[in-house]
Amino acid sequence: MGQAQYDQRQVALLAKDWNQVTPPEVHERCMPAFLHRVSRGHAVLVLYVSTEEGFEYLKRTPGSDWLVQHLHKKRTELQEVLQRIAFVPKPELDLEQIRLRSVVLGEIDSEKLSSVTEITSRKSTASTSKTTLSAKEQFAKIRMHLNEGTRDAVNSA
Repeated sequence: MGQAQYDQRQVALLAKDWNQVTPPEVHERCMPAFLHRVSRGHAVLVLYVSTEEGFEYLKRTPGSDWLVQHLHKKRTELQEVLQRIAFVPKPELDLEQIRLRSVVLGEIDSEKLSSVTEITSRKSTASTSKTTLSAKEQFAKIRMHLNEGTRDAVNSA
């Protein structure tokens, strides 16, 4: 597994349990989106924040340093993965959609694609907002790119 896949898998695992590993004042305002690799040994966890007020609150209380330490205590495997956290305001995005996207990107491989698609379908039909339609389109693009990559690999063999 490459570094990018490993990083995204860590974000997916974190996103799945986000409400269990963080206090309510954190998980009600933000969600893990991805890891930004600064260098091989240094990564920043990017958290999308649902509102501008939430962004200001999280910067002050509890703050990124506290959250890094808290995550290291709750998930010791993250000590080797992430060193900093960046809060990014994304008021146009729904936190549940961010979580779903993180989980899906972390689990995409040929064996899990059908179960991920099934989970995505169930979540998408539960909501009728514009973000759901956008998420459905994004997942369709991911599936299309995966299918193209599989065809290219078969054709070159």
